[in-house]
Amino acid sequence: MSTKHNWTKGDVLTAFYLYKYGCEDLHYSEERVLGLIGISKGSMKMAKQNFLALNGETYGALKNASKMGKQVYAEYNHLSQDVIRLEVVKYLRGKNE
Repeated sequence: MSTKHNWTKGDVLTAFYLYKYGCEDLHYSEERVLGLIGISKGSMKMAKQNFLALNGETYGALKNASKMGKQVYAEYNHLSQDVIRLEVVKYLRGKNE
């Protein structure tokens, strides 16, 4: 039996980045990101589905987005990819130490 992951803001921001941009410009594979955060592919898929809902999409979206997902979306959705990527890379480097 696996333990429940307690999502941090950095985890959710990373999921947001992957939702919007994928991992091509991140210099980390998605598998590496999942390992650093400590979640499964299914958990990441659900996190991305939170952002589908917040973006007004219905196909594949969760019915209710998480509170932290809403906060991250509101804070970062208007920022550029470069700005968000810098935050995510900084966060992931800290997980890598």
